[in-house]
Amino acid sequence: MLADYIPAKEGVRGHWDFYICNTKKNSRNHKCPSKRIGARILEQSVIDCLMNTILTRDHLRPLADAIAQQVSQTNTDAGVRLSAVQDELSHVERQVNNLLNAIEEMGLSPSLKEKLTKREAEKERLKSEVSVLERTIISVTEIPHITDAMIDEWIAHIRTALQSTDLEVSRRAIRQFVSKIVVLDGEGEIYYTFPVLPDGTDRRHLGKGEVDLRGRVSYTRHTLDFPISEPLSTTTDERYPDKQQLNELIHALREQGMNYREIGTRLGIHWTRIGQILKRANSDWT
Repeated sequence: MLADYIPAKEGVRGHWDFYICNTKKNSRNHKCPSKRIGARILEQSVIDCLMNTILTRDHLRPLADAIAQQVSQTNTDAGVRLSAVQDELSHVERQVNNLLNAIEEMGLSPSLKEKLTKREAEKERLKSEVSVLERTIISVTEIPHITDAMIDEWIAHIRTALQSTDLEVSRRAIRQFVSKIVVLDGEGEIYYTFPVLPDGTDRRHLGKGEVDLRGRVSYTRHTLDFPISEPLSTTTDERYPDKQQLNELIHALREQGMNYREIGTRLGIHWTRIGQILKRANSDWT
């Protein structure tokens, strides 16, 4: 899906952010019947699923254990292959030396030159594979032991990021372990894995001394279905028909020191809408 928006009409504040199917947008609504989904609704549905289902120790502990098993199996497979490639490399190196001795004794004939070229190319290929395999193998002392405390610390870090009023902070947190999100017929599906820390991320949240497994272990992907909530504006209009009363209530909660998300949770309104109401009121007062 693509993120898009409809600009505000003249005399009307704000604009509508939404997600739309790539095919629907590119075909100008002709090849896909799916509806556009409000950005606030979809993003909040994703966050709710992450917070309530995925970001728990009980859910992540099996994934961490699976990673440890996968590292062990990768080491075993790579070690077996490395031994075989090293034997093959030794054999090819002996062949190259024999060819060089033959050339020294008899001179460089076209057939010897062709054989030598092939063997040297094979030697370089095997040396390259040995180098890759050696980098793939992780020593026992490097293999991270992901404790429950480390998982709890990472969960707390991600939960804080997801509750940030800075949308980009929340998006960066999601990218650490969510590979894609699919929406079809009003239902969503999250594809995720155990957190892969991107370059530049503060790795202290998973404990000190852990090894970066990206490119060395292929992470197993998992999927989880989640419902997409009804637009909050619908329930908000039913719950708070008096807009002036709603505005006064939001300002009262704000004066008590509550942030946008806390107010949104208390009133059942998306936190970005809380921000819009407060900013609009401040603009009117000035």
